[in-house]
Amino acid sequence: MEDAVRRTGGATISCVISDCFLWFAGDLAAELGAAVPWVGLWTGGSRSLSVHLYTDLLRETVSAGEKGASDVESKVDDELGFLPGMAGTRLRDLPEGVVSGNLNSVFARLLHRMGLELPRASALAINTFEGLDPAVLIDFHAKFKRCLPLGPLNLLCPPPSRPDSTGCLEWLDRQAHGEAVYIGFGTLMTPPSAELAELAEGLEASGAPFLWSLKKKFWPLLPAGFLARTADRGLVATWTPQPRVLEHPAVGVFVTHCGWNSVLESLVGGVPMVCRPFLGDQHINSRSISHTWKIGVAFPEKTMTKDEVAKALHVVLRTAEGKKMKERACALRAVALQQVQPGGSSSENLRALVAIISAS
Repeated sequence: MEDAVRRTGGATISCVISDCFLWFAGDLAAELGAAVPWVGLWTGGSRSLSVHLYTDLLRETVSAGEKGASDVESKVDDELGFLPGMAGTRLRDLPEGVVSGNLNSVFARLLHRMGLELPRASALAINTFEGLDPAVLIDFHAKFKRCLPLGPLNLLCPPPSRPDSTGCLEWLDRQAHGEAVYIGFGTLMTPPSAELAELAEGLEASGAPFLWSLKKKFWPLLPAGFLARTADRGLVATWTPQPRVLEHPAVGVFVTHCGWNSVLESLVGGVPMVCRPFLGDQHINSRSISHTWKIGVAFPEKTMTKDEVAKALHVVLRTAEGKKMKERACALRAVALQQVQPGGSSSENLRALVAIISAS
C-alpha cells in the first residue's frame, strides 16, 4: 500500500473497498486511520453470503469436525430453517468448506474468517436487490452497520455492449416468441463430455429451437450428426452476447450453471431457468430458483440425461406450471427494474456508497 501511495505522488487513501473474501482489507483500513472506512463488496447473492456469516452455527448443528463433517451425510436433506430467510435451502446445497470437505483447508479457513470479520466493515455492498430475498436482507440490515444492495449491477452499471459477432441475435429474430431454448454455462464451466452428449440428445428430442453457446473445441464431443440434424432449428455459437440474448423475446428458457451473474441476467430478461449447478454458490442459487422463487427447475440428481433434459424443457415451455414460472420471473424482473430507477433502493444505495467514499 505504501508503494502504491508513493507511485501516485502521495495520494491520500480515503476509503478501502475490497472483495469480501479479502477480509484483511479491514485491518489495512484500520492502519490507515479510524476515519478510513472499509467497504466489503459481495458480487454474489445474499443467500450465498449468509451461510458464511453463520458457519459456526451450521457446523455446531451438524457436528462438523476439522477434517470433515461427521454428521453431514445423514443430514444432507435437512433444511436451514433456523437461519433467517434460508428455509428451503438444504445442507447439500452449501458450498464445500462450510460443513463438508476439508474444513481446515486454506480456502475453508479463509471463508470462515471472512464470515467472522465482515460484520465490522463500515458497509456491505452486495449485488442483489430489495424484494428478492427480503428476510435475508432484513437480517443483513441488522447485522451490518450499513447494508447496500446495489443490484442487479448489470442494470445499474451495465457493461459496454459488444457486437453480435456470431449472428445469434439475427437468428433469434427469426424464432417464435418465447419458444427458443438458450444454453450457456459461462466462460469457465463446461459439463463433462457424457453430459454434453446427453444434453444434445435431450435438445434434439425436445423439438424446440435452441441457441447454444459452446466453445468450438467442445463441438467434437457432440453426438455424431447432431449439428446437421438440428441445423434447421438450432444454432451452436462459439460466443453469445448473453445479456442481450436473455432479453430477446424469442427466448423462453435458459439452461444454466446458476452462476450469480447469469441468474441476474436471466431475471432481468424475465426468463425461467433449467439448472445444472457445478460448484460454489451455484447449488444455493439453483435451489433458490427451483424452490424459493419457483422460476425454474433443477435436474433431480444434478446431472443431465437425455430424458431429464427433454422433460425439463417441456415443463417450462409447454405446461401450466411453466407459464407460472414465466409470470414469477417477469414479476421479479419488474421489481429489479424498479430498484435501479432514480429513487429506487439500488440507485439510492449507490448514492450512499459514493457518499461514504466522498465523506472520508
